[in-house]
Amino acid sequence: MLSPAFDEHLGLLQCVLDFSRPGKPTDNAFIEAFNGRLRAECLNAHWFLSLANAAEMLYGGLA
Repeated sequence: MLSPAFDEHLGLLQCVLDFSRPGKPTDNAFIEAFNGRLRAECLNAHWFLSLANAAEMLYGGLA
């Protein structure tokens, strides 16, 4: 569900959102491939104690 203000703003810009269909990973193969690599290379390889710990491990090298 979109907020009415966001929907109105899109209308003023003459933009149309195109959502991917639920359960259809082929609609956005790039994101699905990224999610698969993230899961395989990081999430399955580490044991996180909390969400904060996961963010620290994932984003710690980017700073």
